[in-house]
Amino acid sequence: MRNLFERRRFRRASLDAVPVTLRACPAPAADGTPASADGSLDGSWAQPIQAQARDLSLAGMYCYVTAPVPWSVGELVHCTVVVPSEQAATFPFARVLGPGWVVRVDQIPRGRRAGENPSSEERFGIAVAFASDVTALAAAQ
Repeated sequence: MRNLFERRRFRRASLDAVPVTLRACPAPAADGTPASADGSLDGSWAQPIQAQARDLSLAGMYCYVTAPVPWSVGELVHCTVVVPSEQAATFPFARVLGPGWVVRVDQIPRGRRAGENPSSEERFGIAVAFASDVTALAAAQ
């Protein structure tokens, strides 16, 4: 029997290729202090990975990348999501940024979705659960 109850904490928006930047976060010090106490992106932060979000909510997102994912489940990443103005009606925020955890990494079979052209590019999906201190900025009216 199908579950008829919605278990999501926040409404999910299905978006069309929203740009996302992901960076690995350096591990905090043994005493729990962040790796960069002033919050700056110093040299200890990895190079960013550009992705495209498909599903987005204030609890997390699912995005695609065309390069192998250097992270495994449980790793902390910093996310920056910029929702284009033409898609702002489907999501209440223009920008979401902050930490999150990788909860799933999928290798996407090429050309398997209905209406999708077979591609020579290998794609990967990354599911990220946002931390409670993620920042969501509303669009200017």
